[in-house]
Amino acid sequence: MLMNRLLVVVLSLVLTACGGGGSSDSSSTAGTGSGGASSANCTASPVILATTKFLGVLPTGKVGEWHFDTAARTSSYSVDGSSATPVLTRDDASCTFTSGGTLKTSFLSIGAAVSSATVAGVNLPALLIANPESSLSNVAGLYTVLRYEKDSQGTGSVKSSYATFKVDSAGSWRLCPVAAFSASCAGPTGTLAGNAGGGFDVVAGGVVVGRMLAKVSGVSRVFAVSIADTSDPAGSVYGMWIGSSNEAFVPGANDGVYVTNTTDASTSMLTLAGLTAKPETRPTAASILANNPVQGAFAIMTGDPTNDVGIVSSLGLYADIAQATGANAFMRFGVKQIK
Repeated sequence: MLMNRLLVVVLSLVLTACGGGGSSDSSSTAGTGSGGASSANCTASPVILATTKFLGVLPTGKVGEWHFDTAARTSSYSVDGSSATPVLTRDDASCTFTSGGTLKTSFLSIGAAVSSATVAGVNLPALLIANPESSLSNVAGLYTVLRYEKDSQGTGSVKSSYATFKVDSAGSWRLCPVAAFSASCAGPTGTLAGNAGGGFDVVAGGVVVGRMLAKVSGVSRVFAVSIADTSDPAGSVYGMWIGSSNEAFVPGANDGVYVTNTTDASTSMLTLAGLTAKPETRPTAASILANNPVQGAFAIMTGDPTNDVGIVSSLGLYADIAQATGANAFMRFGVKQIK
């Protein structure tokens, strides 16, 4: 697996849970993003105002609300029955924040962020979107999707995998699990419907099974989907999907350092360079196979029998998963570092 999880081993002693559009954002790229004295670094980091509302998705399938003031170093969130107002502490070397837990918080100027929330004593990673896309025609297209889901049947089986996903301009969608897209694939179908609170409800079989929060810029599209499917009498499914428009992966096009959190409650700076990916917790970089196993994705050659799978967007979003079940199921996601 891409992780050489030195940090995860330490954290797991403490944490036992497993782990757009035409609208304008209230964030700005001007200023230092810090309170008090300015730093020599971080001059390009977005300044986030407390009036900016971020909606976010947790790997548990829950959707919540976050607010940040990077100048006053304050934050707040409310999700899954938990709320808090943690202080933002900035690491000037990486231009990232922590907010009441071990996981990092970092922002993109498009109005997206990686952050966290503590629910039932567990610090969980969160992918945040401000002012999510509301136009179905803007989110229409083909996506490469990474999934992290837990089935409540029995003791609860966790699975992380990839898929392809297509939405048309009327909101009809089809998911093709672990396969390139085909209009006749053996996968679920449904529709998207506007949610008054932001984003879209994901509907299957007439039942709302999730919620999509998307960002769109030109031909590039990204989304986070919360999954909370309670429609199957045999057992409910909870989790999250992360998707990026199905553009060909071009080595070098989105190189950089990404601030990432994981479902294993770890955090790291990941460097994407050409045909290699290297989290700071791994001693050596892993090689990448471009547009494998499907276009828009890349296989991460970990030395395991099954490669990990990653996606990256020109909008600054990164994610990867282990193709695994049970204790080995894993998702990492984050945003490009802006200094």
